[in-house]
This record gives sequence, structure tokens and C-alpha cells, in this order.
Amino acid sequence: MEIKLCHKKEPNKKSSKYIEIDLLDLETYFDFKETDEYNDIPSKKIGGKSLIEWFAIDDISYWWLISANIFPRFNEGVLFVERFLNLIKDKNPSCIILESFFDKYSLIEQICKKNNIQLKVNYRKKILFDFKLKFTEYIKPIRYRKILKKKEKKRFSIYNQKNNFPNPPNDYTLVTGINRRLNLPTINGEIKKQDFIVQPIIDLLKINNKPLLCVDLDYTSKGTTEFLSERLDTDVDWVPIEFFTHNPMSKKTKFKIKQLQNNIQLMIKNNMDEVFNYHGISLWPLLKSSFSDVSLDPYLPIYIHQIEKLEEFFSKHRPRVIIQAYEVGSLAKVFEIAAKKFNIKTIGIQHGILNEPEHDYMHKEIYSRENPLGNPIPDSTFVFGEYYKKILITDGSYQSDQLIVTGNPSWHQTETFKKIFNHDQILKNYNIFNKKIILIPLSFRIAYAKNNVSDRIVLNKIYESMGTQKDLIVIVRPHPGDEFDQTTLDRLYPNSNFKCSQASLVEDLIISDIVLITYSTVALEAAMFKKPVIYVNFNKTKKSQTYSKTPSLMIENGIALSATLEEIKDTINNIFEKKWVYDYNSKRDSFLKYFINYGEEVDMLKIIYQKTQD
Repeated sequence: MEIKLCHKKEPNKKSSKYIEIDLLDLETYFDFKETDEYNDIPSKKIGGKSLIEWFAIDDISYWWLISANIFPRFNEGVLFVERFLNLIKDKNPSCIILESFFDKYSLIEQICKKNNIQLKVNYRKKILFDFKLKFTEYIKPIRYRKILKKKEKKRFSIYNQKNNFPNPPNDYTLVTGINRRLNLPTINGEIKKQDFIVQPIIDLLKINNKPLLCVDLDYTSKGTTEFLSERLDTDVDWVPIEFFTHNPMSKKTKFKIKQLQNNIQLMIKNNMDEVFNYHGISLWPLLKSSFSDVSLDPYLPIYIHQIEKLEEFFSKHRPRVIIQAYEVGSLAKVFEIAAKKFNIKTIGIQHGILNEPEHDYMHKEIYSRENPLGNPIPDSTFVFGEYYKKILITDGSYQSDQLIVTGNPSWHQTETFKKIFNHDQILKNYNIFNKKIILIPLSFRIAYAKNNVSDRIVLNKIYESMGTQKDLIVIVRPHPGDEFDQTTLDRLYPNSNFKCSQASLVEDLIISDIVLITYSTVALEAAMFKKPVIYVNFNKTKKSQTYSKTPSLMIENGIALSATLEEIKDTINNIFEKKWVYDYNSKRDSFLKYFINYGEEVDMLKIIYQKTQD
């Protein structure tokens, strides 16, 4: 049997000579997950020094600023190896015909060689792919520099047009913001755009007259101004991160950047195949360009510049405390490193379900006075529940006194929301009458299909089996920050009962009958609203596999169900026909308390300012 790997299968085309496999097919051979292999890599020796040491200058390892840039590509390689090996085991091919996947050519070649499988390559397509790749790599430094300068100019211009922020008041609290979510509810029942996770904290500090300075962080490559413009129109003082870095960097910083770039070039002259290896397959060919990228302007040079300028700012305007919702991000690490120099208290807030393993949190090397090259983490991290505190201590390297159980600040008013919002009125607003409703919150951004294949597989399945069912509405909820609307949905799934969500998550949960999920924190939020949750397992090789322990425990406790792709329709109908009824007993409340501190009161103001360091 021969297998032909192509980017996308031609519809209704079959061949007696080979089986066509495309990206969607390959996805079904292993669920998306995060690998724990990566967490051992920072300590591996390369030419006598660890990866952490190669990136170290002046008792700071800048590895932790770019680790998040390297990991997605590493994990992509691991998933591809797992899926490809499972495909081979399932089909037992004698030959692989390569028409696409040329970015994975080295991995495919290694796997075929190890398994004595013939490899046939469309070299015309591969040569064209290699030429385009080589040209892209050649112009990348110039292109990146141009994009960065344009981004900085655009964002700082928006700030100058709307604001002229003076020096921050004494004893101020600094809060960084990332995403702004559409249509979040307030305790007064108003629906408006608000800041992800930190909005309740910002509101709390405003009500209690705590001086604030908020910083808009932008992780996009080309730069967005929408969130920044909206934030500048609020009654809170916001500045873009470019506020700190619009002045030129010092000669000392330029020298540090050059030194670090030289270190990276020296490091990669060593045998990197053994360092980045998975099941005997070297992932280095996939990662090499990523290590070159981190030396360019959007990454290490700008991060080091930001640290320099933040240190200058903090030396004159020292905040009482720094609070960050995505404290594991590279831009947030910049604030963390600068804060530690001045012994400023820092707080991070859990921003989603923590998985086991979890690249963002499960690093084995944590910063301390004895280990200054370790990963700089906040003095305190607010976690949703005791469950997450436990895994960060037992599976990670956090100390108990670094973790505080607070629940999710965005859901502290859940019971109030249930009373404010009317089920029938929401349906009227949606123009939905006498319909059963399935809510599908997307786990990733669908605008970038290569990062969101799992959601597409589920949507495709529902479209094929239930997409024209007249008594049913499927509300598709975009992932925060995604460029996705009804027009996009209609283009992907024409003439269907699919409706793109325009309401708040609270409203969607109130009116939904079933919540269908691949991977999302919405599963726990649905449980608070007593909604049946179905986790979709589209893995052909492991029928019981789930993304992490959280779904498994929800299923074990009768709070959720699991269904394969082929079982989805029957499982949905079983719920509609009352063959499976949600368990409303106290077991649910105990579970939610353990995972998200459900029903517990928390004095957020007290824990934010307690034990503030001098």
C-alpha cells in the first residue's frame, strides 16, 4: 500500500494505487497535547554548557524570554512524529509519496528510513518550496526590522493622539493587559468590551481609589491599535509598551545584544540533533530557523531594550505592585525581570486550564537567589483552585507560599449574572425561537487553520451530520482575538444552522442546551451553569484520550461526557432525549470548589497588597 501526503485532498477523488492523506486526516492520529519532553531541554549540555547558560549574561538567562517562541515549533514536531508513526502503524505502507509537508521533509525522511519505507518525493514542488523558504529567510532580517519600526510608529502615534500621560502617582499599581474580549457582562447587567481576566481587578482598584497605571502589551507581529485605542478611551491611565522604549537603546544594551547573538551562533555550531530529539527523530531541522529568528529585532533585541528602559522608569517611578494576566509571556517576563532588580512585588494570574505537562508553568528551573538563571516567576500567582495549586507544587517547581487560590476573577459574580440575564430575552435578541441549541466554543483561532485543525474537524463533522437540522441551532463562539464572524462562518459552512456568537459567554451559556468542546476553559464555566458538556475525542488510536486531566476528571465525576467523532450525533441526541441527565448533586459543587474555588469568597484587595515588599 502507498500513502500520498498532500496539503488538501481533492474531493471525490480515489485511487487504487494509493491512499491520500491530508492535514485533517493526519490530525486524527493523535490529539493535540503539550509534550513534557521540552521541559528537560534547558538543562541539557551543549558543548559543555546548558542551554540556559548559553543565553546567560549578567546573571540573567534570556532563554526564558524566547522559550515560548521555540516551544510551539518543537511541540508541532512532536505531534507530527506521533501522528505519522500512528499513521504508519495503522496503514502499514510500503511507500510514502510526498506532495506536500515539505517543511517536515527531514522528519518524514528519518521516520521512513527507520521503518524501511520507500520515500518518493515530488522534487519539482520541493525545489520550489526550498527556493521560497531560502528567499524568505534571506529577507527576513530586513523585513522584520521594517515591520517592527512600522508597528512601533503606528502604536505610539495612536497614543500621542489620544493621551499625554504625566508621571504616575506615588504608590501606584501597574497592571498589564493583553486581549480585550467582546461582550463581557458587568455586575450591573451591562454588556461591553472589557479586559481579559484583569478587568475585575482594575474595577476593584478604581472603586477603592488605588492609583493605577495600565500597560497595553501587543504580541502581534504587525501591531494592533484597536485594543490600545479602546483602552485610551476609558477612564483609566493606559500606555502602550512602546511608551517605555521609543527612546534609543544605550551602547551597553547594544553590546549585550551583540554578545548574546554571538553566543547563539556559537551554540548552534555544536551537535543540536541530540538536544532536540524525540523518539530517535531529530527535530533540529524544524527548529533551526526559529533559533535564528529569536536574534532578530522583534525578539531578543527588543526584549533587552525593554528591560533597560523599564529599569530606568522604575528607578524614578517605583510601583507598589505589578499585576499581569499572562505573566508567562515574553513581554510580561520583561516586566518581571526589571521588577526583581528593584524588589517590586509581582503577581501573575492563571489565564486558562493548566495541563499536565504545561510548558508555561512546569519549568524545572525556577529563579531564586541561589539560582539567578532560573525562570523568573511572580512573587505570587493567583490560581483558580486548590487543584491547580497542587499540580504546580507536585508536578512543577512552585513553592506553596507562591500560590494563592482566588478562583477566576472574571467569574466571581456568576450567581449575580444568573439572576440578571433572562433566558427568553437572550433568545429574542438572537432571533432564535423553538430551537435546541448547541454551543461550540473554539479552542484556537480559526482564522489560522494550521493552528486550529481540531476545531475544524469537529465543525466539519457537525456540519455533515446535523448542519441542516431545522430544529437545531449551532452557536459557534470564536476564540478571543480571532478575526472570525458570520461571513467567515457562512463561507466555510454555507446553508447551515451555524450561527456566529455575538453575545457574551454568560448569555451563550444561559441559552445553550449542550456545550461541545475539544479543549477550552469554557467546560468548567459551563459546569457552573449546569450545562451538559461533551468532550470530543477525534483520535483514532486512543478512544479514551483527553487533552489533560481536567476533562478526564470531569468525565469521571459525571459532569461531562466523552464522544468520538462517530459518536457525537448519538451522544447529542441522548442528551436531548434525556437518556443522559446532568448530575446536579453535591458532587458537582465539591468538584467546582476544588477546581475553580466555586462558591468561596475572596478578599482580592487584601491579598494583592499583603506582604508588599520594601
